Amino acid sequence: MSDQIDLSKKRNRIVLALDIFLGTLLFSECWPTEPMSSYFWRKQKTGWIKRVDRILGDGHCRTSYEHSMSHLFDAPEYRQMNSSNQGA
Repeated sequence: MSDQIDLSKKRNRIVLALDIFLGTLLFSECWPTEPMSSYFWRKQKTGWIKRVDRILGDGHCRTSYEHSMSHLFDAPEYRQMNSSNQGA
């Protein structure tokens, strides 16, 4: 998971927000907190995975899914809350 997106940059947050918005709008099973790449990997949409990975690099969808599972798209405070709730 070394390809972590730098969410301290406003441009990256806007791109991520648009990605999540479009995924929620276009795909009925995509959650409103989930980037499309994560959704494609979670649902094993192989055609979409191949397209996205061809454009954004091999393994992009899997990495996006892993970041979603680790809550790396969340605000740091939410990540801390989630990690402390894991043991509860």
